[in-house]
Amino acid sequence: MALQVTGIERKFSIKKGKKEEFLPDPDPTMSPSEVIKHYIPIYPELTNAHIDGPDTKDGKLVYSMSTEVGTHG
Repeated sequence: MALQVTGIERKFSIKKGKKEEFLPDPDPTMSPSEVIKHYIPIYPELTNAHIDGPDTKDGKLVYSMSTEVGTHG
């Protein structure tokens, strides 16, 4: 009997206001920072984002992408 190795599925979350949106993993071989760069054309607010995690939720690794939004002056 052959041993089969599978990876744990990753998900990426982004908060938009009070709503949390989950984004699929575009490529499991990408680093989390590469995933942010991948999603910047769709979510420009990720330009200055940082990533937290992963946290385990429902058997998946969940990375939280958050942006620092502030006011000047």
